[in-house]
Amino acid sequence: MSLYTRFASGLLFPLHERLKGHGSVALRRELERSQWLDATALERLREARLGQFLMRASRSVPYYRELFAAQGLRPAPSMPLAHHPYDSPSAITPTVRPTRLRPIPPP
Repeated sequence: MSLYTRFASGLLFPLHERLKGHGSVALRRELERSQWLDATALERLREARLGQFLMRASRSVPYYRELFAAQGLRPAPSMPLAHHPYDSPSAITPTVRPTRLRPIPPP
């Protein structure tokens, strides 16, 4: 690896990403670390990330908030995958009425 490549990938790119507020460098490090996990640890990581994703979706997306409430599901940070009943679009679609979008008024 050339001196320029090491400088750009080790200093310039991480600094640029940090200034933009991106987490790509940390994500890459996490992916490099997780590729060597055993199956049990990888499953725990998947459950934790899925739980975080579902919690964020239920907080910020009215459709999923209604869907989860209708099903009695309360997403948790680390919920076993067996407790996630939504494994296909057909399991989600018919349960909640579509959300109507409202036009955004001009500024």
